[in-house]
Amino acid sequence: MTPGEQQNPHWNDYYAATETRPPRDTVLKALQHTPNDGRGFDLGCGVGHDAIAMLRHGLRVTAVDQSEEAITRTRRQAQDLGLDARLTTIVQPFERVALEPAELINAAYSLPFCALDAFEPLWARIIASLRPGGIFAGQFFGVNDQWATEPGHHANVFLSRPRVDELTAGLERLHFNEFEGDGTTATGKPRYWHLYHMVLRRM
Repeated sequence: MTPGEQQNPHWNDYYAATETRPPRDTVLKALQHTPNDGRGFDLGCGVGHDAIAMLRHGLRVTAVDQSEEAITRTRRQAQDLGLDARLTTIVQPFERVALEPAELINAAYSLPFCALDAFEPLWARIIASLRPGGIFAGQFFGVNDQWATEPGHHANVFLSRPRVDELTAGLERLHFNEFEGDGTTATGKPRYWHLYHMVLRRM
């Protein structure tokens, strides 16, 4: 769950809506380029669908979320599947987590909710923590996203395409898709999205 979802008074609806959702396409694409061992981080893990995919792949996974309920649900899923021996969970805002060298760092829809002044230092730590050949999977919000001008959503970071290009310079783009258009939230509310879906490899 992202910080923004946790502060939403209807966050239980978000959990219910995403409990059985499959892993994000970006993490599945990333796992195609990730060895079947090593370490992974899931920043803003929510109910744990991406973390479970990473565990199934064979990684030792640290799942981070500031919501105890999110972590409880993630750990329960791992226990039910017999995967919890390789799972570490941390209840903490992901901006403050200590990152270790990793083969994969996943941040599905979570980085836009990072505190604005913490975003660039966190991004630098993410890239520095990837081992050579390591993968980042996740999303940025674009400047035309609905929440960029709409109050009450808790997202903070909205990036132009030139800024995204600057931040990802030097990384190999295994998958990069900029999407802008109408859609819905996880709970079915209409929403205008501007997103960058990314799977990036450190050279």
